[in-house]
Amino acid sequence: MQWSVRPFVRLVIFYMLGIIAGNKLSLIEIGFVPAIVVFILLLTIAILFAKYFSSYKKRWLAGIVFYTLSLFAGCFNIYFTNKPLHQETDSQNSKTYIGEIVSDIVITAKSVRFEIIVESSDSSNNLSREKVIAYFETGEKTNDLVYGDKIILEAKPALIKNKGNPAEFDYKSYLIHEGIAKSVYLKNEDWKFLKHDPSNLLIDYARSLRRELLRRLETHMFFHNTFPVAAAILVGYDTLMDEKTENSYVHAGAMHILCVSGLHVGVIFILMTLLLKFMLKSKTGRFFRIIILLISIWAYALLTGMSPSVQRASIMFSFFVIGQGLSRPKDSYNTLAASAFVMLAINPNLLFHVGFQLSYAAVLGIISVYPSLYRKLYFKNKAIDYLWSIICVSIAAQLATFPIGTHYFNYFPNYFWITNLVVIPASFVIIISGFLFFLFSWVPYFSAFLGVCTSFMVMIVNYFVSLVELLPYFGTENIYMPWTKTIIIYLIIIMLFHILIFKRVRLLLYFASALLILIGINTIVKFDHQKNSKLIIYNVNNQDVIQFVDGVNSFVLTSETKGNKRKIDEYVLNPSNIKMGVKNEINFGLNELPNYQNKELMINGNFIQFKQSRYLILSDEDIFKTSDSTKKLKINTLIITGKHKVDLNALKSSISFDEIIISSGVPFWKRKKLVEQCKELKTKYIDIKKNGGKSYKL
Repeated sequence: MQWSVRPFVRLVIFYMLGIIAGNKLSLIEIGFVPAIVVFILLLTIAILFAKYFSSYKKRWLAGIVFYTLSLFAGCFNIYFTNKPLHQETDSQNSKTYIGEIVSDIVITAKSVRFEIIVESSDSSNNLSREKVIAYFETGEKTNDLVYGDKIILEAKPALIKNKGNPAEFDYKSYLIHEGIAKSVYLKNEDWKFLKHDPSNLLIDYARSLRRELLRRLETHMFFHNTFPVAAAILVGYDTLMDEKTENSYVHAGAMHILCVSGLHVGVIFILMTLLLKFMLKSKTGRFFRIIILLISIWAYALLTGMSPSVQRASIMFSFFVIGQGLSRPKDSYNTLAASAFVMLAINPNLLFHVGFQLSYAAVLGIISVYPSLYRKLYFKNKAIDYLWSIICVSIAAQLATFPIGTHYFNYFPNYFWITNLVVIPASFVIIISGFLFFLFSWVPYFSAFLGVCTSFMVMIVNYFVSLVELLPYFGTENIYMPWTKTIIIYLIIIMLFHILIFKRVRLLLYFASALLILIGINTIVKFDHQKNSKLIIYNVNNQDVIQFVDGVNSFVLTSETKGNKRKIDEYVLNPSNIKMGVKNEINFGLNELPNYQNKELMINGNFIQFKQSRYLILSDEDIFKTSDSTKKLKINTLIITGKHKVDLNALKSSISFDEIIISSGVPFWKRKKLVEQCKELKTKYIDIKKNGGKSYKL
C-alpha cells in the first residue's frame, strides 16, 4: 500500500484507535481543560516538528506527533461525548416533561417503543434535555404517534442496566453509543398529545414522505407477503416483516438487501452514472454531473426517511463523487478513509455500530479484492462475464464482512454465493421498478403495472431464499468468534489473498504462523469447554432459569412455558452456550422436577446434587414448612423460586444451608420479605434480580 498518497488512511487508523481507547476510559475522570491543554501542546509540537524537521530523513518525527495527535483527538472526542451519559443517575422523583418523538414506531408484544427527547426545568428554570427510550402502553392513542410529535408526560426515567447474565448482549453500552442512558414506561394516563412540532423539519418531511409512499406501495403489492419485504428493500422500513421471512433471508445470506445501505445507494449511483455518462465530454458537463449525482444520492436518502444507515452510505458515496470530480489523482482507499474520518469526527460512536463496521468492511473488500479476482478469469460471453462479476463482488464483500458478522451473529450462510447470483440482480430490478413506481404512483394504469412488476420480483426473491433455506447445511451456526480470533482471521485472509493473487511467497511463513496461532487458540478453547463445571442462575424477567453445565452437556431447569422458552433459548441461553461450547441440552420444568441421574448430576424431586455440591430448589409452600426430625437436611445452597410464601425461620429448623439464592422469578413483595428475613437471621443471600445473573465455577 502506498502510504504517501493516502494520508487519510493513516489518519483514520490512529483516530479509530483513539476512539477505542477513549471508550475504555469512560470510568476514569478526565478534566476538559487538561485535555484541551494536552491537545494544544501536541498540536504545537507537531507544527514545530513539521517546520524544523522537514527533511526526508527526519519527517517521521513529525509524523509520529501528528498520529499521536490524531489518537488523542479520537480519545477525547468519544470520552467527552459519552461522559454525561456515564454520569447519569436514577431520577429520584417523578417529574413533568415535554417530550419530542425522534424515531419511528416499533411495535412489540406488550408495548410500543419510541425514542424521545425529554425536556424539563428545575426550580431555577435551568433547562435539561436527554434522550430516552419510551415504552408506551398499546392502544389507538399510541399508534397514531409519529416522528416530530410533542407530548407532555409525567414520569421517572430509570437508568438502563444489563441483566448481568453470562455472555449477554451489552444493551447498556449499545444504547450509550446511541446517546441513550435511561428508559421510561408510560401508561395511557401518563401522557397527553400536545402538537406536531418537529425540531428537524428536513427529517420530518422525509419521514412523512416515506409514510405516504408506503401507503401507496401497500395498495399495489398484489402478491402474498411482498409488501413488508418491498418496504424494507425500497425505503428501509423493516418493522413489518414477520420472523419467519426474516429468518429465511438471514439463513440464505440475503439480509443485506433488506437493510437500506451501501448496496441501495450504490444502485442509484451506478444508474445515474450511466445516464450522465455523456456529460464527461466537457469541463462544465463534469461539474454539473457531480451536482446531479450528489442531488440524486441525497434525494434517495430523503426518500428513505434519512435513516442513519442511508446517511452513512450517502456520505460515503458523496466523497467518491467529489473525488471523481477533482483533477488530482484519485485513490479509492483515501476517499473511503476520508468519509469515515468525517463521520467519526461528527459522531465517534458510529465506530461501534455494526452497520458502520459492515458497510465499510464490504466497500473496502470490494475495492481491494474484486478487481484482482475479476481479472483472473476472462469470458467472451457477456452473460457469463456478468455472472462472474457478481460472484466476484459477492466473494469480495463476504470475505471482508464475514469475520465481523460471525463475531456479532455467530452464524455464516454457506450458500451466500448462490443466493447473491439471484438476489443482487433482482434487487437492482426491484429498486429501479420501485422508484419508478414512486415517481409515477399518481398515474393510474402505469403505476399498477409497475406495482405488479415490483411485487412479482419480490415474490421471486422470497421464493428463492426459502428454497436456499431448504438446502442441506445451509448455514454454520453457533460459531464462537471473539475479537481476538476475528483479528487473526482478517490477517489470515489478507495474507492468503496476497499469496494466491500476487504470488507473494515470502508471506507464507507469517501466514503459517497466524494459522498455527488460530489453531492453538481453538484447541485451548475446546479443552476449556471439556472442563466446564458450572451452576448458572440467570436473571430473566419474571422467570426462573437455572443451568448446570458439565463439559459440553447442559441441564436447564426453567419455570417458563414452551411458548416463551424459545425466546429464553435465543436471547439468554444461546449466547452463553455458544461461549461455553455446549453441544447437548436437557430441559426440565421446575414445577414438576423428575427423578434423573447420571454420572455427575442427580435430581430427586426438589433435591439436586451436582458434583460435590447439594442444592434444594424451593418452589412449593408446603415443602419443609415443619419438621419433627432432629436431624437437619444439609445442603450447600437453597434456591428460592416461584410466588409462594416462604418462612425462613421454619426452614432453618429443618434445613442447614450456607447461602440463599433468590431467583429472578420471585415477585417483588416476596423478594423484599426474604431479604428482610435474611438480614435478621444474618444469612448470606444473593438477590438475582438486583445483583444480576450469577455463575458459580464448581
